[in-house]
Amino acid sequence: HVVASSPNTIRSPNTMMSKRRSDASTMSVTDESTVKRGGFKGVDHYLYCLIYAIVNVIIAVPSLFGYAAVIFNNPIFSTHMNALSKLLIFSSLVHQLGFLLFS
Repeated sequence: HVVASSPNTIRSPNTMMSKRRSDASTMSVTDESTVKRGGFKGVDHYLYCLIYAIVNVIIAVPSLFGYAAVIFNNPIFSTHMNALSKLLIFSSLVHQLGFLLFS
């Protein structure tokens, strides 16, 4: 199959598909040269780290409250549930900082 785009030019479908792929790759947020150079540098790097951290906090904190409810489900702990949940979140923060700093 041969497709003529103008009277003087004849292009095959494979050439057209490669053109479409190259057009789609230029529309992405990160181009291949950025990835090949080792990722983002400077302000972009810290911005993406901040976004990643915010998403992790949004996901992790509710699950930690649920985890605290499972751990401390005995009626003895019911009067101190708020403090125990906060203590569990704080201990998780210390744990993550330990991994961050020493790995």
